Amino acid sequence: MGKKITNNNKLQSSIVKRLSSFFTLVEMLVAVALGVIILGVAVTAFKQGGDVASVSHAKTEAVHNARVALSMVERDLQNAYLEPGGNVFIGTDNSPRDRLELLTLSEQAGVTGYAHVGYYLTNTDGQVLKRYYDTSSTFWPSASKPWNSAPASPEEYVAGFGIQELELRYYYDGYWFREWNSWDTSGYLYNDKNGSVSWESDEEVWSDEDDSGTYNSGDVKVYYGDDGSWDTPTGAKSFDLFYRRLPEVVEVTIEVIDSDGVLAKEQYNPIQIRRLIELPK
Repeated sequence: MGKKITNNNKLQSSIVKRLSSFFTLVEMLVAVALGVIILGVAVTAFKQGGDVASVSHAKTEAVHNARVALSMVERDLQNAYLEPGGNVFIGTDNSPRDRLELLTLSEQAGVTGYAHVGYYLTNTDGQVLKRYYDTSSTFWPSASKPWNSAPASPEEYVAGFGIQELELRYYYDGYWFREWNSWDTSGYLYNDKNGSVSWESDEEVWSDEDDSGTYNSGDVKVYYGDDGSWDTPTGAKSFDLFYRRLPEVVEVTIEVIDSDGVLAKEQYNPIQIRRLIELPK
């Protein structure tokens, strides 16, 4: 009887040992699986954190570039100068790459007086906003093609990197305009029905309506639609609206992307920096 009990004890002990070994193996496999899962989660989180940090850094850098460029444009606009003799302030609508040139107080080291300044976007050296200036002589552009009369060898440098769009609008006497030309002595108001009015030069629209033999403010036309119809509303502005005048306010909008394309339009919403800049009276 004693031997049977001993044998049973041995059998039970053997079974327990086998079961213990089996559970130990299962526990090890479960532990390894959990470790792999935890490691995968950690690696994914680390990678996502790195991506977020990269995007955040790119956005910060892009916004900084936009603000630097905007502050430069703002400084020139706040020092814009227009004398009765005929200096120039011209904003060209070339959306989304508008151009601007003006006479402004020079702030270059060692230079006093005024400088002719221009801003434009170029892809030559990447998405950059360039600023050129000329202090060598007084500059008078032609009324019809002012940019063709730019200085032959102006001093030029990059005003901002990663600039994708430069949008300018000009406010004067209750209207917002897409263009401005202080050199132009004739033109008409163009209304696109979307709250934007621009000044256009086109001699073909001028007709001597009163048969007086001369053009006058009564001949001004405001275009309201795409059907070719014209109208002269009450209070239409005279054709010399911009002549020898500065706008009252300029709205400057700069859209930026980072140099690596992280903020490209197909991936993220582009960042826009906008500011209303009041010009001197």
